[in-house]
Amino acid sequence: MMKSIVIFSVILAVFITGMVIYFQSNDNHLNNENERNFAIKHINEIDKIFLASKDGVSITLTKQEDHWLVNNQFIARQDRINTLLNTAKKIKTKNRISKKKINRVIKNLSANHIKTEFYSKGQLKKSYFVGGETQEGDGTYMLLIDPETQLNAKQPFVTSIRGFQGYLTPRYEPLIDNWRDLKIFHFPKNRIKSVEIQYPNVPENSFKIEIEDREYILKQNGNKVAAKNENIKLYLLNFKTIAAERLVPKIGLGKDIMARIQASSPYFKLTVTNLSGISNTVLGYRRSAEIGETNAIGMPLKFDPDRFYGICFGGKELTILQYYVFDPILKTVNDF
Repeated sequence: MMKSIVIFSVILAVFITGMVIYFQSNDNHLNNENERNFAIKHINEIDKIFLASKDGVSITLTKQEDHWLVNNQFIARQDRINTLLNTAKKIKTKNRISKKKINRVIKNLSANHIKTEFYSKGQLKKSYFVGGETQEGDGTYMLLIDPETQLNAKQPFVTSIRGFQGYLTPRYEPLIDNWRDLKIFHFPKNRIKSVEIQYPNVPENSFKIEIEDREYILKQNGNKVAAKNENIKLYLLNFKTIAAERLVPKIGLGKDIMARIQASSPYFKLTVTNLSGISNTVLGYRRSAEIGETNAIGMPLKFDPDRFYGICFGGKELTILQYYVFDPILKTVNDF
């Protein structure tokens, strides 16, 4: 009996030792903090982020005093910056990858990945490859890179964020149009000097609002028009934040649309000038309705009732704009 107990104890000890060695082995790396520490503790110190896909598309995000820039050209969308930084701070390893899957995961990471680098004051703080989603769709394959030696870790991991169901790759995509702030007008403190709207096809609806003797006045064809000052002030509040829905690519169909609408008369021309004398102009063009599209009573539609084209951002970009956003500012002189 005593002999059996001893044998059982030895077997149990060997089993426990084996399990400990397995979970702490280099093959699993779950006990190697440097191999699985994707999170950035002091995320507020990050002032530069580099994202690059395997096919050569890349962007650089740099922090300024109160905003971020994309490729030192465009203001970045703060919501996307916040999401990425929040991800970089809270990301955790979800589980190890089984031995039989490691080679396949590494092969996939090599073929399709986004390289991510986080900097602080010129020093690389964290770097890793972001791969695709797991089969279940609730995790993301990632592989750390040593910021000092630039050597890849031996073991990729499945990562996730607590409380988030999904994969993280879209948060790192280096597509410049996804990161650009598409605000056209942004006057949270109403620092507007003048607003002028011209309707080429209905010129009698055109008007201009501008400051004279510290008071906003309404004009048409250069002549002052009677209007309640309160109505003008309420109207100007609509310029707090006006943004485009999305950009239209400048290639292919987008290039053809740009050329076609520029050869036609715009639906409206809107110019807003700030107190520093800097003007921003939007040209709006009707967008054709889809073939067979009808209104509520079944009548065929000529134009899209929800969206239209806009040429803005210095006249260089073709955008999709929403009537829902622009209707409050596309008033006529009679609305005041």
